Amino acid sequence: MSVETLKINDYCSVGTAHKVETRLVMMPKQVLQTLKLWMQRQRKRSDLARLDDRILEDIGLSRTDIEREIKKPFWVK
Repeated sequence: MSVETLKINDYCSVGTAHKVETRLVMMPKQVLQTLKLWMQRQRKRSDLARLDDRILEDIGLSRTDIEREIKKPFWVK
């Protein structure tokens, strides 16, 4: 058991301490997943911005649709 876990155990039950420790371990993974998602969104929006009007027409989108999408911040779906 780590020093941090011992400190948590001073304030919580053992089951609660385990849950807190598990969340702390999972946090970096969740942060990386979120960063990856944000990067994917930004890349897809950048790709959309480069499509010409003929291709947009083929896929049923307008330049206005694309402009609206690429103006969104990376954290917005």
